[in-house]
Amino acid sequence: NFIMKKQEFVLEITNIVKENGSNVSQETVRKVLAAVEEVIGQVVANQDEVVVAGMKISTREQAAKSGVTALKGGIEWSTPAMIVPTVKFLKSKKTELSVEI
Repeated sequence: NFIMKKQEFVLEITNIVKENGSNVSQETVRKVLAAVEEVIGQVVANQDEVVVAGMKISTREQAAKSGVTALKGGIEWSTPAMIVPTVKFLKSKKTELSVEI
């Protein structure tokens, strides 16, 4: 599996935009991506949802959990209930990206 680094991601977007006839710098792409990230953060903080790039970004309530570790002598542990972010591909995008193996 190949993991694309942020700089490679920015370069790829810059190249695609240029191929489509627009002149844009890598710095501009970085600023746009930073703005997208900021807006998504605001959406999550407000417990709203947004659909972007074929994904639905929202939040959900995660119930409190507790238990006893099987290792380390049976130490009890717990985590509080919290609101957590979720990302889900839209059905159409999931179908578009799926490939047979």
